[in-house]
Amino acid sequence: MLAFDYTLYPFTVSFKPINRQAGSLREEVNTTVRLIAKSATAPLAVAFSGGIDSEVICLSLIEQEIDFVVFIMQYNDKYNEQDIEWAFKFCTQHKINPIVLNVDILNFMEQGAKPYIDQGYKSHEVFRYLQLWLMEQAEQQGYSLIMGGREDAISKHAGQPVIKYSPTHVMTHEWNKSHGNRHYPSFYETTPELIAAYLDSSVLKIVCQDVNYFVQNPFGVSPEKILEFQRAWPEMERRVKMNGFERLHHVKYNYQKQLKLQMPFLPTITLPIELIRQQLGLVNFSKIPTEIIS
Repeated sequence: MLAFDYTLYPFTVSFKPINRQAGSLREEVNTTVRLIAKSATAPLAVAFSGGIDSEVICLSLIEQEIDFVVFIMQYNDKYNEQDIEWAFKFCTQHKINPIVLNVDILNFMEQGAKPYIDQGYKSHEVFRYLQLWLMEQAEQQGYSLIMGGREDAISKHAGQPVIKYSPTHVMTHEWNKSHGNRHYPSFYETTPELIAAYLDSSVLKIVCQDVNYFVQNPFGVSPEKILEFQRAWPEMERRVKMNGFERLHHVKYNYQKQLKLQMPFLPTITLPIELIRQQLGLVNFSKIPTEIIS
């Protein structure tokens, strides 16, 4: 299940039209977890980073009384201690015994991605290779894994709000296809109705009226998403979410610089929000071209 179609050569992304009027964001998340539970070929696991994306998935599964386990990826030397603090706290509150996957993150950045690169999976982002590793761990333990968000937030390009896509983003879907479509690598892009519920929300409609709201940031933070999710799930505790690489930013930067030298051209396309809404069937704008940027 995926809300968009894509090709790799040339790289294109186009969103599927909605099949019905989308409900609220909370309703569509609940509908999506039910669809996943119905289609899953193995017990469900959620990759819980401690952020609101994965917490919402867990809350919805609990609300729908769907059984699942939690995977928490814990870096050596407590590198992502702040990041996963909330995941452990949530599990304690909900009496969940998490499966903790210990990762030597420095070694992974040096060696862990190489087997996937050798298999032809191309990305400039180390976290994408960690996602492949996570799906492998889930598969070895007999689970279908649900992963939450995407790192690229809405940004500004050519005077309009856009979302960026590249082969890096669909790499997890390519790996999943080659392994029998057992996992759900990008939960919030599972159905066009779920995408539509978010893009048609009151918060997104307001902030998209002023393109200057969307500023570049190094960590992909989406304050508009946080606000909309907290409105839909007011029971969530407010907190600052880290990304797990704060203490490793310089190391990660140097490693990803090497990846870019190995893969000098991975195209990035910008999809204007208005174009995505048009493709979903939310609005009827004149065609807006997709632009390739370097």
